[in-house]
Amino acid sequence: MTTVKEHILNEVNCMIHEKGFKGITFLSLAERISTSRENVHHHFKTKEKLGVAYLDYLKLSLENDFFEIHHLPANTFVKLEAYYDLYQIAKKGRAICPIVPLLNEYRTLPSSMKKGIDELINIEFKNLKKILNEDYRLDDNEIQSIIMLLKGTVLYEKTNISYFNKTLISIKKFLDIILPQEK
Repeated sequence: MTTVKEHILNEVNCMIHEKGFKGITFLSLAERISTSRENVHHHFKTKEKLGVAYLDYLKLSLENDFFEIHHLPANTFVKLEAYYDLYQIAKKGRAICPIVPLLNEYRTLPSSMKKGIDELINIEFKNLKKILNEDYRLDDNEIQSIIMLLKGTVLYEKTNISYFNKTLISIKKFLDIILPQEK
């Protein structure tokens, strides 16, 4: 059973993709979940606290998703596909990547939210580094390049043209040619 607070945070996720964080008001949020503005304020005293709670919610969700991915009895590329599948699931819920819309507003957000976004980026980096280094030994710049390729591919999914398999094949070719596998 979903609590009111979780229901609010789930709706914030959808609204951020539609309007950005700046476009969300307590009234518009309350209307979307059929409650009063006062009820939203009861759970989140300020919009900044709402944003911080949303980012904490995303961090927990991302950590849980990566925990499951790390425990798959599979190689690096199957795990990267599982990572990509997270975005496909999110896409069905009207969103692709929860971090990208927030990055668009990063400079205008309060420092507490910037800190949360930075933590999300670090969680993603740390976990993708762990996945990639299961079969390869990559430096941080190489890992960051692969992450950017994957992120760009995820963004192209908005067009309904899938580049993921081609991108994954290209990454695999690069890694197999340039960097020998370490088994």
